[in-house]
Amino acid sequence: MCLFTRVSRPVLAGLVALFLSCASRAQSTGGVGIGTTAPDASAALEIKSTTQGLLLPRLTQAQRDAIASPPGGLVIFQTDNTPGLYAYSGAAWVLLGADNLGNHTATQHLNLGANQLVGNGGSTGISISSGGAVGVGTTSPAAPLHVAGSVTDFYSYGTSGNLVTTSNLTASSQMAAFPVRRLGDGNVSTHWYAANTTLPQYVQADLGANGAMVRRYRLYYVGVYQENPKNWTLEGSTDATNWISLHTVSGEPNTVGWHEHTLSNTTTYRYYRLKITAVQASNVHPSFEEWELYSESGSVGDVALRLSQGTLRLSGLATGAASSTRLLGLDGGGLLTPMTALPAGFSDNLGDHTATQDLDLGAHKLTGNGGSTGLSISNNGAVTTDGALAVNGDVAAGANLSVTGTTTIGSSGTALDAVIRASVYFDLPAIGSNNSYVQTVSVPGAVPGATVYVSPNAGLPGSLVVSNARVTYNGSIDIKFVNAGGNTQDALGMNYYLTVIQ
Repeated sequence: MCLFTRVSRPVLAGLVALFLSCASRAQSTGGVGIGTTAPDASAALEIKSTTQGLLLPRLTQAQRDAIASPPGGLVIFQTDNTPGLYAYSGAAWVLLGADNLGNHTATQHLNLGANQLVGNGGSTGISISSGGAVGVGTTSPAAPLHVAGSVTDFYSYGTSGNLVTTSNLTASSQMAAFPVRRLGDGNVSTHWYAANTTLPQYVQADLGANGAMVRRYRLYYVGVYQENPKNWTLEGSTDATNWISLHTVSGEPNTVGWHEHTLSNTTTYRYYRLKITAVQASNVHPSFEEWELYSESGSVGDVALRLSQGTLRLSGLATGAASSTRLLGLDGGGLLTPMTALPAGFSDNLGDHTATQDLDLGAHKLTGNGGSTGLSISNNGAVTTDGALAVNGDVAAGANLSVTGTTTIGSSGTALDAVIRASVYFDLPAIGSNNSYVQTVSVPGAVPGATVYVSPNAGLPGSLVVSNARVTYNGSIDIKFVNAGGNTQDALGMNYYLTVIQ
């Protein structure tokens, strides 16, 4: 090892030879060694010490940036503006040191840019917008927390369901047998057909005076058919005259099932229309089965958690068997808590309790047992039904209205307990001149005091007439026949039709 110390000029010349000798010996090993006589063969320079370090040039950032044409690999220590070791990469100065991603505390914000935070080599993960919105499974979060699932079923978000109904649809044209209202009937087996092949054709929904901010929609194709829409534009309007393009689709796959789309609409429109500009084949009538529109309540900023697709599952809420149904309560502070029963006073106005307000059916029906027919109530209170209606009993065969119990017809009508229709057969004996005959028949359910009407199946002969009929006791009716003429009358055996009103 060669050691040096400060010397005076007179002896400097004598040391030059010694220095050259030491340098020559160091280079003979292939590298320079400081503190070692045997530098590693792989190193151009090896410094060895147990008490000292390597002190690099110390520069401020301004001095560093003033270095003209630094070569790649140049290393300095920067003393200000995030001090540390910096190396020139050939294009920029790069801080050498901790990455702030391990088991330590970050000293600055971690900017993902347009990238995602992924795990285990995945390609999808968490993204953060410039406004701080967090997206899980989506790179375009539209709320403070936007979770996008991957299930195939469709779940609306916000507070409203499908906005399309059979009563708010119109179309540019329709076949009489395949009207546009079928797109809103909830039945994927029925469909709309345009009346001609001229394009564009459109279907339109009127959402009423309040309108809606539609942010998602879908179409259903029941089969791989040539008439399925291929290209279209979803448009919105406040007056059904001036239309704004909201979402355009080109080359929609011709596959069976729901075709779902989202859009970044932030405006409330009353009218929405799907303007079809191409179908899967030329010169065919546009057609498909269902059209659904979904809105979101309020502005995007008001939505704290959105599930574009999928369901929300909260773990740790089980209080009994895993298969039993659990309830979630929301207190005034916004805290979700599990419940085993509804709290006192809780009411949805639909169960075994008293409603606290009118139940507005809107354009819908009151149906039962999963049916599609039922009662409709107009805005002036008129009640209609498109099916059989039973009151306090079962629907009788062939009847549209069956009432068990009393009824009143008209504002001044009499309370009716029942209307009985019966048919009885009998053969009257011959009835002499100015004589009468009483025929007794059995009619179950008839009670005294009822009004009885008798109608023979054929005309009675000559002067023979039905004088009167009455219920003499429960289930028994007497019918009186009178011959007011001068000859004996003998009626043929026949059916007599009785109507008992009581």
